[in-house]
Amino acid sequence: MTSSKVLVVDDEPGICDIVCLNLEGEGYEAECAHSGRSALDKIKATPPDLIILDIMMPEVDGWEVLSFIKGDPVTSEIPVILLSAKSEEISKLLGFQLGAQDYVTKPFSVKELIARVGAALEHVRARAEEAQPSGPSYEAGKIAALKDNEVFFLDPSEIFFAAADRNNTYLHTNEEKYLVRRNLSYIETRLTDRFLRVHKSYIVNLGRVSKLSSPTRGSYLVELTNESRTRVPLSRSKVGLLRRALSGAGAAH
Repeated sequence: MTSSKVLVVDDEPGICDIVCLNLEGEGYEAECAHSGRSALDKIKATPPDLIILDIMMPEVDGWEVLSFIKGDPVTSEIPVILLSAKSEEISKLLGFQLGAQDYVTKPFSVKELIARVGAALEHVRARAEEAQPSGPSYEAGKIAALKDNEVFFLDPSEIFFAAADRNNTYLHTNEEKYLVRRNLSYIETRLTDRFLRVHKSYIVNLGRVSKLSSPTRGSYLVELTNESRTRVPLSRSKVGLLRRALSGAGAAH
């Protein structure tokens, strides 16, 4: 199982370093951000699995970072543990109202903080398992994905292509787009042999391919059969492989 990624946000480098060191000692992947602005940049680039967030920071404080996290559908489900010298009840209440998972006051026990990280991540896993359909309407092999902050279960046959966006992947059906917070390599393992990775950032459904084209010398595109006639890039090294795969699949091209 891939280790969970934790982002530690605190303007005191010493606190960041000691927390990250202990997280890594427990098998987590840890990264530091020493300002709210740096934290936002890192969260936008690669959303972590959990965030430990200091409140009192210059320029962009923890409240602003927390509001951004919970206000964006892409990051709203990330658990946040607030870490602050503010011990007043009003600060704790505000943190929970804004969507924080937990609140730890400084000075703190690093071991206790790591235990709270584990508990928060376990809570997220438990919620995901509870959301898993178990009745006859659910079929094994479907892929869970998000759209408008709702969970949908897609049959691979519905998917025309998958496109990578950093560590996230978008699954495209005929005219809809769904988000999976996993990288393209993970999605590749969930798809059948009817799919082929045609580019470092794209996987296509062989049964949804209309034709190949080469608009300029040395460049290739795969055109799909959806209503938009989407065209995705094809790596030169994959041209022969795709042609053979299409021939074997009996798809038009």
